[in-house]
Amino acid sequence: MGTGNGEFCQAWKEVYDLVKDIDPSARVAGPNLADYNYWEMDTFMKFVSENNCVPDIMTWHELYQSDGDFMYTWEKHLADYKRLEEKYNIGPLKIVINEYAKFHDNGTPGHLIQWIARFENSKVYACLPYWYLANSLNELAADANKPNGAWWLYKWYADMSGNTVPTEIYNTEGDNLYGLASIDDDKERAYVLFGGEEGASSIVLTGLNETRTFGGESTAHLKLYSTKFTGFYGHFDKPYVEFDGDVPITNGTLNLTIPDADKLDAYYAIISPATGKASSYEKIWTKTYEAEAANLVGCTTQQIQGENTSNGYYVKGLSSPSSKVTFNVNVPQDGKYKLEIYYGNEAPLTQVVEGKAPQNRAQGKLAKQLLKVDGETHSIRTYASTIKSHYFGCDTVYIDLTAGNHNLELSKHSGVDATLDKIQLTYEGQIGEEETYNYRFEAEEAQYSSSFTLHNTKSGYHSAGYLHGTGEIIFPVVVKENGYYDVILEYAAQTSATPTLSKKVVTYAPDAKKESAINTKWNVLDNYSLTASSSLVESKPLKVYLTAGINLLKLNSIQNIDLDGIQVNYAKTANKTQIIVIEAEDGNLFGTAKIMANENVSNGQLVGEIGANRENGMSINVNVKEAGDYKLSIDYINNEPAPPIVTSEHPNGYIHPYNTDLVERYAQISVNGDTPQTVYFINTLSWDSTRNIVVDIVLEEGDNIITFYNDNSYKFSNVTQYAPNFDKFEIAKAKIDNPVDKTLLLELIEQVRMLEQEKYTEKSWISMQEVLQEAQLVLDREKASQNEIDITHQKLLQAKNSLVLKVNDSSGGSSSNSSGSSSIPQKSTSPITLEQFIAQVQNRSEKEKKQFKTVVLDNVPYTLPEGMKITTIQSEKLGKEELALINKDISVLDKLNIRLQANVATIAIKQQGVRGFTDLKPTHWAKGSIDRLMKKGIVYGYEDGSFKPESPLSLTEAFVFLDRVLVSNNSIDMKLPRSTVEKYITNKDSWSFYSTASISSKLEEKLLKQISSTMESNITRELLAQVLFEITNGKLEKVKPSMTFKDNESILYKEAVDYCQQTGLIAGLPDGTMEPKRGLTRAELMSVLERLDNLLVVKEKDK
Repeated sequence: MGTGNGEFCQAWKEVYDLVKDIDPSARVAGPNLADYNYWEMDTFMKFVSENNCVPDIMTWHELYQSDGDFMYTWEKHLADYKRLEEKYNIGPLKIVINEYAKFHDNGTPGHLIQWIARFENSKVYACLPYWYLANSLNELAADANKPNGAWWLYKWYADMSGNTVPTEIYNTEGDNLYGLASIDDDKERAYVLFGGEEGASSIVLTGLNETRTFGGESTAHLKLYSTKFTGFYGHFDKPYVEFDGDVPITNGTLNLTIPDADKLDAYYAIISPATGKASSYEKIWTKTYEAEAANLVGCTTQQIQGENTSNGYYVKGLSSPSSKVTFNVNVPQDGKYKLEIYYGNEAPLTQVVEGKAPQNRAQGKLAKQLLKVDGETHSIRTYASTIKSHYFGCDTVYIDLTAGNHNLELSKHSGVDATLDKIQLTYEGQIGEEETYNYRFEAEEAQYSSSFTLHNTKSGYHSAGYLHGTGEIIFPVVVKENGYYDVILEYAAQTSATPTLSKKVVTYAPDAKKESAINTKWNVLDNYSLTASSSLVESKPLKVYLTAGINLLKLNSIQNIDLDGIQVNYAKTANKTQIIVIEAEDGNLFGTAKIMANENVSNGQLVGEIGANRENGMSINVNVKEAGDYKLSIDYINNEPAPPIVTSEHPNGYIHPYNTDLVERYAQISVNGDTPQTVYFINTLSWDSTRNIVVDIVLEEGDNIITFYNDNSYKFSNVTQYAPNFDKFEIAKAKIDNPVDKTLLLELIEQVRMLEQEKYTEKSWISMQEVLQEAQLVLDREKASQNEIDITHQKLLQAKNSLVLKVNDSSGGSSSNSSGSSSIPQKSTSPITLEQFIAQVQNRSEKEKKQFKTVVLDNVPYTLPEGMKITTIQSEKLGKEELALINKDISVLDKLNIRLQANVATIAIKQQGVRGFTDLKPTHWAKGSIDRLMKKGIVYGYEDGSFKPESPLSLTEAFVFLDRVLVSNNSIDMKLPRSTVEKYITNKDSWSFYSTASISSKLEEKLLKQISSTMESNITRELLAQVLFEITNGKLEKVKPSMTFKDNESILYKEAVDYCQQTGLIAGLPDGTMEPKRGLTRAELMSVLERLDNLLVVKEKDK
């Protein structure tokens, strides 16, 4: 206010009264001081108190303060203001610091936490300043909808709940280590958000023993995330997990230390009740290499004060191919590594006002650098404009490296010069693997209804536990690329459940008028069909289209469920086959719209000059198979500069010296002539760089016309409004069903059609034909679901197997229903021939023949190796002579319409090459066993290329793997007949029925009865021991001495555990315990399977 303080106060009074006269309910904020000035604030407060014009909201800036650094002055400013409120009997008023942070703070997590924490602890509101780029959420967004590293800081801040607790700092001051903490006893969670320190940082939480959640506890679960400085334009889709496991609480105190913190980074700790699980978390290896610390040739370092630069320096002067930066890196293991290159690309200066010096108007050009790995050319990296040399973006490339030292060299290739700030290497998988975009999101870290509560009693959950209850759970899902993703629930449920999955979408206004509103809504995608499961299992996926960046997914369940989390896995095949691609130049142009050449875009062409009015534009024709919600992905270019600002002081125009003002062009998009949506396109900072936006549209079945134009309904200046230049369009259904596999049904229909009618009874043939007609209709129906296909296949298979062969009688006629005294051939007093035996059986009634068939099949193995034929059968219910006749020539049963092989599942065990799994590190302890079993054809992974080694294992899954081991060793003997097994294993439609029944047939009935109702539960160590003991009949060689475990008293199956320990199948733990009740993971079973396979091979050789 200065010497004009009185004038300002009078002006305040006039404006205040005018606003209140127009709208008495309007809230007025002020005085908006550029910094906190004690004298000016005192003058203002006195004036407004005496003149009835007290603001509803008190505002001022905290930027570069005249009385010192914010970290030291904030509490003084706030205390002085509170003193003035009391002095002049005002308020207390809501305080909003309507601009905060210095130049070098925006976009930097470790700096911004200093401000956030102090404002939150003081209970005031605050707003980031406009220092740099328009339309970037003040440097929180790398691009439209895409977060950078700083965004995650604010996301975590929003996730915190409960009540804040006091923060104290020791051995640090100023803009170093600082943070914010809260505790929420209702959610049983504590949170800490901190950062800003270089090197070791220690956080101490005291008084946890005084909380309802942690009182009396000696351990707690800690999950620690970190986010980094990614430059302004570095899209950061997945923050790092630094730790995930239980930690001790000593006398109510929990200690947390970061040994190698970066001053620009921030950390987020979530503390929950202890899980009791041993922590096996391995942090993913990542390392940063500063450009200024690399070997420099023909270029120099630049130190920059007050700006956002890693370590305070960057490298410039890469102006010719001979100038280069070579990073000497060292990686811990062979693998594929993500290389992130943080670069700057300054836009050339352009003339703004005649007679004035050129200025930077964000009219960027592309920069290209050559990347060499160990002296060999890898690729040419293309860098989009970042406007200034010290505004950094991130270019990502994947490289294969062997363990040890390597040289990564970057030099100029072409285009404008680029600067380098740093590179970062992160281990991503095995050498040669394609990069994958797979994510996992914890349910307990989402936003959820209060009806959900945190639990950790089931086995197999991740991190801190799982949610139990009903209601809504909202997941902020961040992904790297546009496209289809399989969204899989990790759940348990006592009954079947059908939760709904929805996605939040944007609905745009029909025009660009200032009063036109942009809204959001939830679009329902589909329902999951969850079967009851007492243990945590994976649902079948829903395949949904997600936009690169942030997506809000909502799961709503009216039935009680346990939800551990969701997996979001990139659906590579669907993205190649299910998306319609249309080049803009292939559209229908009208008016002034024209095709333009550009070598940097798809197919070298794009469409521009769409604007001025709706008479100039283009349309595309899209044909889709079904009506519904679709995604319209648009690649475009828009580098229109903001026009000079004309003022009385600058009649020829003015460009702001540090605010980068940009024009976001807009376009109307109309589908089939309906009301358009007015969509805004963020500036691309160059006429050679494309960006992307995804718009939600609704299409009709068949042909659709999508039209693009600009109606000029809003003009910022005298400049005519244009749409962006359009490069390419992609159209995809918002949600698609997984591809339906009709192969088995088609093959079965073809087999049935080859049958000869004259061989079968009329009644059975007619019944089968009715099922065949129904099957053909289902096969031909384009929208038949996989469930319908599978059920139809089962029905047709049953009908085929129920066909009855005609039988010739002695008079030359045929009969299919002759009577007999018994369905079971009786012992005869004199030998009979095969022909007599056949005739005897054929002369039974249908009921008796069916009973005979059941007896014969009762002891047929459920599974056999591929190619193996059944040569004999065993049955105590058949007479010895009849059994001998059958086993003398087993083909006799074919003549009696008893097809043994048709009732058996064959399992192909074929040697195969070892392929790397996306989630199995070379250092994983079970990798050797998994690779060897995979090579033998015994085990396999998931369709997405993962193995999920740490996933809990159900009895069903264990039985399937065990059966493959036994089958591969020709171990097919049964203890229990099918009639007994199928009293307990009843779901014949299950994918695992034959293998589950096969292992069950090798158990004692007592055990089978005990476990049959818990087949989807996690198999424990002692239960696996009992199963192994029974399926091997306790006859494997014992090679180790017996030992007594410390927890021997808790072992239910002592004989079986002792047997498995002595044979080496299951070992005790290093601490001398067995942990019999602990559930097994997939990896743990693999080591047991390999030992079992080796022992069975030895046993077979010894026969």
